[in-house]
Amino acid sequence: MRAQQAWTQRNPDYWRDYRESHPEYVERNRILQLARNAKAQDGHVAKMDASNPEIPLPSGVYHLSLVTDAAIAKMDVWTVEIRVHACECVPRVVIAKR
Repeated sequence: MRAQQAWTQRNPDYWRDYRESHPEYVERNRILQLARNAKAQDGHVAKMDASNPEIPLPSGVYHLSLVTDAAIAKMDVWTVEIRVHACECVPRVVIAKR
């Protein structure tokens, strides 16, 4: 991450220059972004391995990403560990009074 930030600081005009010299790249990205925007309006956009609420969440290490108001997941993720702590619940026995 730091190396990428340092490179970006050393080359601030790289992407602008690249787009100017590659108009086909710009057009392709424009078309793909329009398609992504249309999909986002239809519903939530998430990775193909997004959690299914019908399946219980097991303990494990997960990557979380922020979903914006537009419901499009971002590339930046956090690595977290989730542990499920559960106990067997003893059913409450109701005893009638005499």
